[in-house]
Amino acid sequence: DSKSANVDIWIYDLKRGTATRFTFDPAEDTTPVWSPDGGRIAFQSARGVMVKPANGLEREHVIAAAPSERDLVAPTSWSPDGQSVLYTLGADTGGAHFSLVKLGNTKITQVMPTQANERNGQISPDGKWLAYASDESGMWEIYVTTFPGGAGKWQVSQGGGTEPRWRGDGKEIFY
Repeated sequence: DSKSANVDIWIYDLKRGTATRFTFDPAEDTTPVWSPDGGRIAFQSARGVMVKPANGLEREHVIAAAPSERDLVAPTSWSPDGQSVLYTLGADTGGAHFSLVKLGNTKITQVMPTQANERNGQISPDGKWLAYASDESGMWEIYVTTFPGGAGKWQVSQGGGTEPRWRGDGKEIFY
């Protein structure tokens, strides 16, 4: 919104060709991620990772607060059952790592703690794999590991990659 100098999320209806404003908070709201059933949207706000029904009829609520004002929390993927949200926590001290929060629960689980930075995590459609970008080799590459355990990893890109996405049947990764 150029008048308020604010960033909000809008939903564009492809069938009708119309846009509807989805968020209204004065904080910047970005990185929306649809739930598997399309009924909810997780997004990033200065307040943390938020979830709001996609129909807009209820207010959003915080599911994972940012540890400090300078930390960045950005949702990247939903679990296939729609009960958990994977997000990237970028600490003000440097580094970016994944955490998983189960809706209706305040327990946060760190996923794959490593020395490298990880981002853009995508849970596979069957919920057994996690594709993600990491800079552990000195440049951003795409890796796959088991989910949720993070046992083993396989580099699937050569020459760089940053934003993996699973094909709907989970048999291919685009990046």
